[in-house]
Amino acid sequence: MFPAVAHITQLPECVDFPRSALPRNFYYTGPFVDEAARRMVEFPWDRLDGRSIVYVSLGTTRKSEPAIFRLAAEACDGLDVQLVISLGGRRDPDMFAGLPGDPLVVRDAPQLELIKRADIVITHGGLNTALETLMEGKPMIVIPKSFDQPAVAARLEWLGVAEVLPADGLSAKQIRVALGKLFSDPSYRKSANEVQAKIISARGLERAADVIEELLEKRQHAIHV
Repeated sequence: MFPAVAHITQLPECVDFPRSALPRNFYYTGPFVDEAARRMVEFPWDRLDGRSIVYVSLGTTRKSEPAIFRLAAEACDGLDVQLVISLGGRRDPDMFAGLPGDPLVVRDAPQLELIKRADIVITHGGLNTALETLMEGKPMIVIPKSFDQPAVAARLEWLGVAEVLPADGLSAKQIRVALGKLFSDPSYRKSANEVQAKIISARGLERAADVIEELLEKRQHAIHV
């Protein structure tokens, strides 16, 4: 509302590339995540079978390539994992009946709860999903397509928390190889846990509220002087 007063980003400073200079009215904060404010989403928890979970979420604001869901299913087929696919509320799960490995496919999912249970998250690189995953200290496979996704993917790769794959020409083998790296190399989880600790200590949501209140108070005072 007052861009001259402040530019506030939910990107934590620890997730951004190093900067030599920033505008004086620019503020890093942290993920704007409030679990209590999330709407309830029904989910068949009884269908989780105890295997390691690979969770796929390709966003809700843009129609993702349905072929990626099939490639992920092919990649996980035969592995000792349970693939859970959220369609982001856009498609009918019946459209994906018969996928290899019989993954659990739902129209929408309680994402935060599933990320907590997942071992690996496959995402398009949207900032919200990326930050929610980092908040739980989980490694990712990122398949960026457009908008800010390539920029987010580059930061996640730089942090050592993700394998980034190209959307164009993507194959099930590439996803399977990336899964093998994330499961076998503990450095991805270690890096994700380190970023998680930094995000938690930054108290980003509280920081954003404090910045807004402080600057608005100063603005109001200046108007009446």
